[in-house]
Amino acid sequence: MIPMQMPRYVSFKAKKDGSLTFFWTCPTAFRKSGAPYTSATLGSDLSQRELNDAAGVWNERLDGWRKERNPLEEPELTRYGTVEWLVNAYLRHECFLERVGEFSRPDYRRIFDRVCDEELEAEKTKLKFRFGDARINQIGVSTAQKLYGAFTKAGLGRTAEKVLTYCKAMWKRMRPHHPDLFRSDTPNPWEGVTQKKRTKATKGHVDREVVYQFARGAIAKERGSWQRRRCLPSNGSCVHRQ
Repeated sequence: MIPMQMPRYVSFKAKKDGSLTFFWTCPTAFRKSGAPYTSATLGSDLSQRELNDAAGVWNERLDGWRKERNPLEEPELTRYGTVEWLVNAYLRHECFLERVGEFSRPDYRRIFDRVCDEELEAEKTKLKFRFGDARINQIGVSTAQKLYGAFTKAGLGRTAEKVLTYCKAMWKRMRPHHPDLFRSDTPNPWEGVTQKKRTKATKGHVDREVVYQFARGAIAKERGSWQRRRCLPSNGSCVHRQ
């Protein structure tokens, strides 16, 4: 669990005595491109401000190297390895664009934005953290279940179902492209989430009389396609007006 908001490229390890040691790690993509940095220990039991300052030194160095290498290059791997980074990469990837129609894409973005902004409480430290700031390899079944539960407890049953469906698909489709970022013991934690049964509302319906009442009103006001039709209530059929 994340005890606080992690700056870019920062992770932590918990020791047996409960203390936390923070590390800054240069993303693999940058190292392969020639970045002269690997990793650095930032310190133990740092406050949020101390952590931000320590990580800021290394992030500024990395940003400077990128700008010197290509002044026109815009950062593409912001918060590399976090859930939020995964969401942004997924929504631009072919595995998403080829499978999800343009009409449905805004809904995915809306759901993923809510997922990233959701705050959960760490079990050990009891501190809240933003889900989008969590690293991909730190998301297990228990964390996925807790996120799903946060939406169901808020009475957002349909949204919770979408969270589970969308996140499960994202993990499945992006893991082959970035295998080093995902957990080996739990390839897709969303598959282990227990989904609550939801009582779906019964959709209402109208009888024939209501339909004809609407049709007569539409014809009278010459609205829409009804102005070109004449309904015959005697036998329930419709014929084109001559």
